[in-house]
Amino acid sequence: MRLSLLLFVGAVCAHTTIKNIVIDGNAYHPFDERIDHLVGPVKRIGWTYDVVPPTFNPVTDFSSPDIACRKNAIAPALKAIARAGAEVILLWTPITRMHWGPGVAYLGRLPTPETSPNDIKFFKIYEKGFDATADKWANQLANDEGDMYKLRLPSDIAPGTYILRAELIALHGNMKELMSHDLKEQIQIYPYCFSIEITGSGTANPEGVTFPGPYKGTDPSFTFAPAATYLNSTEGFTEENSKFVPPGPPLYDGKYAAPTGPRPTVTREQTGAYPPELEVIYQDLIRKIERPALKLATYINTAWPGYQADSDTMKTYAQIGAGVFKESNEAIEAVKGDILAFKNATQGYKS
Repeated sequence: MRLSLLLFVGAVCAHTTIKNIVIDGNAYHPFDERIDHLVGPVKRIGWTYDVVPPTFNPVTDFSSPDIACRKNAIAPALKAIARAGAEVILLWTPITRMHWGPGVAYLGRLPTPETSPNDIKFFKIYEKGFDATADKWANQLANDEGDMYKLRLPSDIAPGTYILRAELIALHGNMKELMSHDLKEQIQIYPYCFSIEITGSGTANPEGVTFPGPYKGTDPSFTFAPAATYLNSTEGFTEENSKFVPPGPPLYDGKYAAPTGPRPTVTREQTGAYPPELEVIYQDLIRKIERPALKLATYINTAWPGYQADSDTMKTYAQIGAGVFKESNEAIEAVKGDILAFKNATQGYKS
């Protein structure tokens, strides 16, 4: 198998998704494409979408409607409850450190559950690109924090139902080293959407943008080639990477004060969690399914922390990735019976 194809197979096993989200102190289940499309229908705060194997596929077409909330996105059955100004914690599956790029988040008012995400006016509430002080990209900083990044909801916006659209963007496809292996200029966007009922007394209704639209492949943010340590001196890399500007419109310049009043109290049913005895089984199924991919993530982020890789290291990565791809399919096959049993067991409870 050609190295470029091996690298591609390895790369699809190194993608990421949001596995948990904490909003105003309460933990919610997102739509988890590792398993939820197999055990559904599920009740989540995350917008559901078509799962196309292999899982965690990025959006790479800037003009596609999928760039809003993914392919054929459907409004969730649940929504989180948060005070204006509340903190949001996004917990991702293992983030590949060499997928250098920014983290960005938007809010958009949702008039009705039937409104298409492509019609939502999104305004930016968070962005993190390259941190010159830490000499790290946003994805590296998130990985340092246990594959997590935090943001704060604006405190002055009018109450109502909103979509939170959060994403990581990987720019490593612009690197000359990867381009030389036929992985050319492929920007990887990982957007995920959640419904939130925001309370408060604010009155602001920020202007926004619709997706697709604000991102273009010719934007400087998406033609930027991260300077990385690939068998070269690192001199000047911090200065070069500091020139990066995150994509999209400017940040909403409203107020981001801490929330006031008591934190919302939600029931288990409102979070999307199963009854305890079923939740244990659900989490165990996820662990079995994700085990092969964790092996690849561990290799990349320990043996290959700064893309200081020669050709042999790249081949090892590609070969492990190809093995993981096969093992992941085998893992799902091995638990198919357990998944069916779990699906049948969940039909008897009401969330």
